[in-house]
Amino acid sequence: MSDMQVIKEAVISGNAAKVKENTEKAVAGGVDVGTILNEGLIAGMNVIGGAPVTQKFADEIGADAYAPDAATAVDLAEDLLA
Repeated sequence: MSDMQVIKEAVISGNAAKVKENTEKAVAGGVDVGTILNEGLIAGMNVIGGAPVTQKFADEIGADAYAPDAATAVDLAEDLLA
């Protein structure tokens, strides 16, 4: 299973620790952030119906930010990457 598939499956199952661990591993390994977002995190959210992430879940996985919708997420990602 690819790293992005592991992240996706962890999101689907709600395993915050595994999401955090594998996302950090991917970043440390030089995986493009857009790839992590699109093929891992967002792909997992899409499987379970949109935006299952809450502020609480974002806090649990140590996310740098939380966005309630896609448009806000794009704005936050751009700010974080600037």
